[in-house]
Amino acid sequence: DIRVFHNTLVEARGDVVDAYSNVLFTNKINPDADYFVNSLFANNLIAQWPSGKPDHIISTWDKKNDLSFPPPGLEMRNNLYQFAPPANFLSEPGQVIADPLLFNAGGALVAGLVNPDWYNIQPNSPARNSGFLSTVVWTPFDFYGIARQDGQPDIGAYERPAPNDNPSMSLGETVTGTAWSETEPTGTFQVGIEEFRLLRPTLVLIDVLVTGGSPEPPIDEVRLSHDCTWYANDTIASIGSIDINKRGYILYDLPAGDYCISIWPQIWSAESTNADYTLSLSSPLLLSAAAAGLAAGGDVGGIHFYSEDILAYSKMKNGPDQWRMIFDGSDVGITPNVSNIAVDRGNRILLTLRAQQNLPTIGVVGPHDILAFDPERLGPDTAGTLSLVFEGVDQEFTTVGERLDGIDGRVDVGQQEYDLIVSTEGVARGDPWSGPMKHDNEDVFGLIEDWGGSFDWYRFFDVKGIRNAQPAELTAAVSVPGLRERNVFGLAYDDSDGVMYLTIRGSAYIHQHHHVTQTDVFAINYPSYTWGGVIWRGTEHGWNYKIDAIELNGW
Repeated sequence: DIRVFHNTLVEARGDVVDAYSNVLFTNKINPDADYFVNSLFANNLIAQWPSGKPDHIISTWDKKNDLSFPPPGLEMRNNLYQFAPPANFLSEPGQVIADPLLFNAGGALVAGLVNPDWYNIQPNSPARNSGFLSTVVWTPFDFYGIARQDGQPDIGAYERPAPNDNPSMSLGETVTGTAWSETEPTGTFQVGIEEFRLLRPTLVLIDVLVTGGSPEPPIDEVRLSHDCTWYANDTIASIGSIDINKRGYILYDLPAGDYCISIWPQIWSAESTNADYTLSLSSPLLLSAAAAGLAAGGDVGGIHFYSEDILAYSKMKNGPDQWRMIFDGSDVGITPNVSNIAVDRGNRILLTLRAQQNLPTIGVVGPHDILAFDPERLGPDTAGTLSLVFEGVDQEFTTVGERLDGIDGRVDVGQQEYDLIVSTEGVARGDPWSGPMKHDNEDVFGLIEDWGGSFDWYRFFDVKGIRNAQPAELTAAVSVPGLRERNVFGLAYDDSDGVMYLTIRGSAYIHQHHHVTQTDVFAINYPSYTWGGVIWRGTEHGWNYKIDAIELNGW
């Protein structure tokens, strides 16, 4: 038996550039072999479009001797074809002939830069709920790990979550609720449950404020999980006990999927308990401020902060936008300003310090290094563990120009996955296996961790700059007017959309017409390097300070 289910084939063709765009079917291992039996080709999406050569969907090996299609022993059903197959191609049950409406099917096919998210189906795709249900037994999950629907699944590699499941909340919403437990006479309890769905990878902030209840602390735990059943053991992250008028935070970079927030009161204690809470769910922009002019601290959204702190800005749908302090550097012994931020591998926060500091158990770290913070508690009373994950001197980063001024954690750029991406204050030299290379301060390196903590270096975001001493530039480096003269001072890469979010030192007109300053965040599309718009203007949200670092994902 052979079963081929839930594949997405886009412009399938041979190695020859001008080859015919063919999809070939057979049901035998060679022309002289017997046909296989009980073979099924179902729920596959075949996207082909005119490209100067004919698009064929044909039977191979059998076309000279047997023009029947499909070949004997092969059943075909519920497949989607962008263009109608040839006349001898029998109409199959559930066949769909239509544009599949992929997000970016025509994206530039540059080696290492093809993003699988481009080939996901849009909400109105004809592939939605058009598949053959029986295949779910063998392929219960899609490319992202999302469970296929109980009804008809989607055709292709992706399953878009059904829009009518009605989760109880969505990003940008605030809800209120009560959790309680009773000792007598029933011994029962009620856990606060809120469900939400992400249609794409997103950095998520869960903010729980206890507004009332008894006894202290009325909330024993807050859990983020996939399963809402009370006995489920699939907790992704959690917050410990929260007192009245106090907050607890979960900050996590999540893949697309369905999630549950459960709010647990004290259970089976000596007395009955109740906990009133306000829960906010958002996708935040994380910021740190440059130290210049901030000796006495700054104020935004009712929060007093310093340059060693990390703030979160969240746009809300059913209430005012929110500012929160997520990381208080002084609580974990940090005194220099935090000059880079990234959330990596779930909830680990990567950061760089603008100046040198001797940290307990780590030693002297500085602007060439990257620290990882594994949180036990986020907010004004920050607690957790710091460790050193990137030591600049080991990479021969020692000069002023090689100080890091922009980082992000693991990113997926098409067929290439980087463990880190970094930008520097000036010209920096990477030392990959292929030989030394240089980047300017508007460029970004891609790094892949090797054995023993060393890194292989790759060109990633390469803008044609004003310093062109080889090997500083690729011949294919792209001109981005306005950016080539400026230093990238904060960055975050969204690999779902192929967008580089940036903050620059000073101000500039990007692509000649778009004015930005160091209080703004703007986007450059990658790999086209076209203008993606101003994502956030700080002065419109009460932010009047120079940005030193940013992090966001899912905007």
